[in-house]
Amino acid sequence: MTALIQFERASLGYGRRTVLAEVNLGVERGDFLGIVGPNGAGKTTLLKGLLGTLKPLSGRVRIATGAARFGYVPQREFVDETFPLTVREMIMMGRFACIGVLRRPGPDDWARVAAAAEHHAQRVPVRCH
Repeated sequence: MTALIQFERASLGYGRRTVLAEVNLGVERGDFLGIVGPNGAGKTTLLKGLLGTLKPLSGRVRIATGAARFGYVPQREFVDETFPLTVREMIMMGRFACIGVLRRPGPDDWARVAAAAEHHAQRVPVRCH
């Protein structure tokens, strides 16, 4: 089986500072991946390599085309209590992959968001189709 995500002797870091050296990792369809460790161990660096926002200093990181979609919210040390979005607007953010970032949500989009909010305990996803 071909890995959906493949790190091949990938070294990741910032500038000249290597944080993770020669990582070998394969994730295949159906696998679960948990990343745990103490502060400063390289968890965020690994995620950035996985997301493609951090290019390897050496080696390769391959992600199979169309194999996976990722969402990433960076950790913050404080909560902005004046965050200007409602829960429904936050749910709508999940629809932008379907409707496009530059398009405005239509009545169908808002109906899907309302249904997802109402059925949140059942974990109903906000699907594109």
